Amino acid sequence: MIMIHQQKPRPLCSECKIHPARSNGKSTRGFDLWHKLCGGCAKRKYTRKVVEAKGNTCEDCGFVGDPCQLDVVNILGKHSTICANCNRLRIKHNNILKRQREEITVDTTVLDLEYRL
Repeated sequence: MIMIHQQKPRPLCSECKIHPARSNGKSTRGFDLWHKLCGGCAKRKYTRKVVEAKGNTCEDCGFVGDPCQLDVVNILGKHSTICANCNRLRIKHNNILKRQREEITVDTTVLDLEYRL
């Protein structure tokens, strides 16, 4: 039985050999655990897998292009492949809705305070 009394050094990514591997929590003895891939390589590998399964087509506008032009996003618990343009529009729309919700929340709080006085 081998006893390890020291933390192993953080390994490099097994794919790109440049960036350090990403964290994978702690062992029962309190040592850090590491994945085999860095964050960037893990994301690229997952994106390739989803794009291959769904095809090279944007699910919003129907754009057909190279897989590097598609983003994988989580919409309502479902992974979708959408083009970069549709993704930017989605983010902009979500930010507008978020600001509107914040304004409504602030206004109703002020009205509630005035009503109590």
